[in-house]
Amino acid sequence: MPAEQLHARAADLHALVHGQFVLLRALLNLPVHFWAAERASGVPKPLYLSYQTVVRSLERMSAPRWHRAWRQRWESWVSDPSFERVYFCRAGDRHDQLRLEAISSNEQWATTVLTESPPVSAISGHDELLPTLRTGVPVIVWRPSVPSEVVREAVALLAERSGGLGKLPALVREPRLNALRNPPSSGDGGALTDLVVLRDDPDRLLPIGETMIVGYPEGGTNQRDRAS
Repeated sequence: MPAEQLHARAADLHALVHGQFVLLRALLNLPVHFWAAERASGVPKPLYLSYQTVVRSLERMSAPRWHRAWRQRWESWVSDPSFERVYFCRAGDRHDQLRLEAISSNEQWATTVLTESPPVSAISGHDELLPTLRTGVPVIVWRPSVPSEVVREAVALLAERSGGLGKLPALVREPRLNALRNPPSSGDGGALTDLVVLRDDPDRLLPIGETMIVGYPEGGTNQRDRAS
């Protein structure tokens, strides 16, 4: 939804509000955390000043054949979001999708860090996103135009700060705020400010087409009392 609508819908909520943006693959690299709200004030502000933000995959949400593995892996990640369960893709992985699919199917991996931004379409042999989505990995991280080793260090830093990645949206938001509070001493060289977090909760789906009508439970929030 537009940033202004998110503000309006969150106005009467007391629960923690996340900005969750369900996007087509071609739009996953949009910097949604920088989208501006409060334009009418004359001083727009980026969403990350008010909310934790994540992107979600419309591609996976629209593919019921992937949902069983997705639900299983999500439950596993919720119970153990530790750093030891992060798989860091390697440059060679994207040259053989079946290799990466075999790796990702190992239930040890609950989070995947891509070596590069996902392409706008699935290209045979050059796409790390597709095998990761369809094996059910619920949390996928990347940063546009930055070497993969830099992203690895950034994710390791986040995990070290909190003892795991269970609160990843909040962990990513804080460095963005720190970059405004203390620009010269944010502590991560800016590596975290543009990190893209795809965090997919299979219990929070949207109605899509006639073959897949799924919604939120009545009352609008799940067991963690979140709203988005």
